[in-house]
Amino acid sequence: RGISGDDAVLREPIARSTRHVLVDEFQDTSITQFNFLEGITHAWTALGSGEETLFCVGDPMQSIYRFRQAEVELFSKAQQYGLGTKALITITLSANFRSDAPLVEWVNTHIEPAIASRNAMSRVNIAFAPGSPMLEGRIDTEVVAHAFESALDEAQWVASEISQTLENTHDTIGVLVPNRGAGAPIIAALRNAGIAIDARETERLSDAHWVRDVLSLTFALSEPEDSLSWLATLRAPWCGLALPDLTRIAMASADMRSVWDACAEMGALGLTPDGVARLSQWRAQLMPCVAALGARPLAEIVEAAWARLDARACTPASSREDFEAVIEAIRTHEIGGRLINRDALLVALDRLERTDVAAARVQVMTIHKAKGLQFDTVIVPAMAKGGKSDDDPLLRWMRFPEGAMIVPKPVGKSDPLATAYEWLKGLDEREQDAERARLLYVATTRAKRRLLLSATVKFDDANANAPVRPARSLFGTLPVFTRLVAHRAELSAKPEAGNEPFIGRYLLRRAQFAPQVLAISHAVVTLPPRETAPARAARALGTIAHAWLCAHGNRTTWSEAAAHWAHSQFRVANIAEPLQSVQVELLHSIVEKTQQSAHAAFVFDPTHEAWDEHSFASHKSDGEAITLRPDRIVRTAEGAWWVIDYKTAMPARTDTESVNAFLIVQRKTYEDIMQRYAQAVRKWKQIPVDQPIRCALYFPLLDVLATV
Repeated sequence: RGISGDDAVLREPIARSTRHVLVDEFQDTSITQFNFLEGITHAWTALGSGEETLFCVGDPMQSIYRFRQAEVELFSKAQQYGLGTKALITITLSANFRSDAPLVEWVNTHIEPAIASRNAMSRVNIAFAPGSPMLEGRIDTEVVAHAFESALDEAQWVASEISQTLENTHDTIGVLVPNRGAGAPIIAALRNAGIAIDARETERLSDAHWVRDVLSLTFALSEPEDSLSWLATLRAPWCGLALPDLTRIAMASADMRSVWDACAEMGALGLTPDGVARLSQWRAQLMPCVAALGARPLAEIVEAAWARLDARACTPASSREDFEAVIEAIRTHEIGGRLINRDALLVALDRLERTDVAAARVQVMTIHKAKGLQFDTVIVPAMAKGGKSDDDPLLRWMRFPEGAMIVPKPVGKSDPLATAYEWLKGLDEREQDAERARLLYVATTRAKRRLLLSATVKFDDANANAPVRPARSLFGTLPVFTRLVAHRAELSAKPEAGNEPFIGRYLLRRAQFAPQVLAISHAVVTLPPRETAPARAARALGTIAHAWLCAHGNRTTWSEAAAHWAHSQFRVANIAEPLQSVQVELLHSIVEKTQQSAHAAFVFDPTHEAWDEHSFASHKSDGEAITLRPDRIVRTAEGAWWVIDYKTAMPARTDTESVNAFLIVQRKTYEDIMQRYAQAVRKWKQIPVDQPIRCALYFPLLDVLATV
């Protein structure tokens, strides 16, 4: 929050512990952050030391974060008047050690007018500071601009340029798009050309069509009554039902329990012969998987269904590790064959990154993300892509030196507030336009050697050489573009038939898959043996007890609310009575024993530094990616390290001899994984090799902490 000069309760402790403040990217400071810094300087003055320093670094021509409440005028204010009680000395740096001389000179010549013309229209005057080139130009230094009449043509040209650059040079390449949506056709063309790219900012793994298919399959198997997910699996490429057949199934399922049940009566659905053939194969492959629901982990069933449907034939070859990561995410969000929380799974998938980006020389990102980076070759496509027109907000406001002006949305043109509202709207639009010129400056100054600009534009009917400049676009911000673009008759040739990249969003009906019966492998994929009900109940107890211990340790007593929670968790795990009540009583026993146990007091000692279920990326001996997740990592107050796993297993008999024999088997069973946990912790925390890490299995029902 902002700290004012009078807020002594907050400012003094911070000021006493802080002597030197360095602020980077100062041009993107918000008023809250500015007030915070002012408060610190006032506190320094009150303390009377006089030894404190404030160092601010920024470039107002790179202020591009108005949507985060950045106010570039605060930079100018600090330059002129200082910040709080600190006067500031301005040091201007103009030397450019990044770009070749011709690029620097081009920016000085062509971007300066764009910024200057918009300064004149805006209330904030940001003077253009020309760069001084420190590097000589090479013979292949260039600025190239092209206009196209279709996004397909433009994307194909970008892919061709990148392909040639990769083949003939060792350049790093940055494709900088105005916004995420503008990158879609470019990414499609690059992937269509087989070019490895890192597009993690503009293309999340969770947006890949095959990941959406995995989710549809997972949701359908997890919730048999989820009609939409079942219909999505029928439309997916491994089945590919035509829309008329899909509609008949959807209508029939409305009178039955589920889409799956409706498909069992395919003879009465009136499907086309093509639909019957597709549905028969799809249902035959999924029947063993549906039969295993509740008996095997959901992730296991989804993986088997994916193989039986031969869905891998519709998945990029490079996505094997990505698929394993998606399955692992499903595994960590299920209990007893049911998803715990769909939204949590979706959030986890959004955080996954593609594994095929590590060696990519081509990065696709937004211009905002590129700030601070540099590339040998920079391509700025989709420059004619205009920003969305925002709806008029209920309130418009703007800060001025004299104070803030706030105007509510008028109810009509005759409203007395309409003039003031429209005036503020005009000011806001002009400042957005000024920031767009700065965005263009950021994009063009990322290039070291080559700068390629392109746009898909409409041409003026009266002048074939005069492209229309869309409002709210980078193309419209750079008037010189009209003198750089090729003649309309010389635009790049159309791509060859059948070689056009797919452009579009993921929909239930996907254009990239032809409506034909895809070959389905009939290789047998065997599911593991069906679990007995007691075995499923024991496994569910382990999962639910782990969740309780990680969340509560030995701090929470058993209560009616805890019992209600436990019953709900076992119901989700499909554990029916009377086994459900038996497992709840066992969980009750675990909770009570941990509160009375000296071992539990050590494991959950609040003076320890501890981490519950911390994840480590690892791999098996055959290279398969896995996740290591020890239940608890402990560093005692004395500096000793422990890795502890909770085990709810019990021997058949509880006499001393039987328990000792049981513990010998358990130690041997988990010795390897516990050592792998320890190795991961040692690497994570950089623990010296001569410092031991103790591994132990905690059995709450036995009240045993067994070292491994």
